[in-house]
Amino acid sequence: MERKIVHVIGTGTIGEPLIGLLCDYEDQLGIDEVTFHKNSALKDDRSKIIDLLKRGARLSVDDGKQQEFKKLGMDPDFESIESIKRASVVIDCTPSGIGHLNKLKYFIRGIRAQKYGEVELKLITEISKTFDIKMSFDIGGNMGEYAYTFEKCS
Repeated sequence: MERKIVHVIGTGTIGEPLIGLLCDYEDQLGIDEVTFHKNSALKDDRSKIIDLLKRGARLSVDDGKQQEFKKLGMDPDFESIESIKRASVVIDCTPSGIGHLNKLKYFIRGIRAQKYGEVELKLITEISKTFDIKMSFDIGGNMGEYAYTFEKCS
């Protein structure tokens, strides 16, 4: 049976809490592994990346950036393209417009870019249990909420 691997691109306002939730509820959601992509090795992001690693997520970075991350104590497990190839589902949480560029970038390289935009279809076709999660956030005084409905993969 194929392993169910979810790969999340981006560790910002949406990506970081989503990665954490996916890790925390792996068993309930029927997920075997969570991987995530971080673009830049930033000292300010070190604590949140280490937290995600401790929660069970596996870090992937662009080819050639591994040493930058290792210098800050963040050891990548995969190169970005390898993570996308391994994934059952790819969720792009990058800022507006970047996701479309990523889709084009990986499509041109011949990687299964059709996974982008297919997330809902993939989850809905493998329903066995629904799992609702709501997240609230405050960015510079701007309050907001995102609601996610996950389906457990069979």
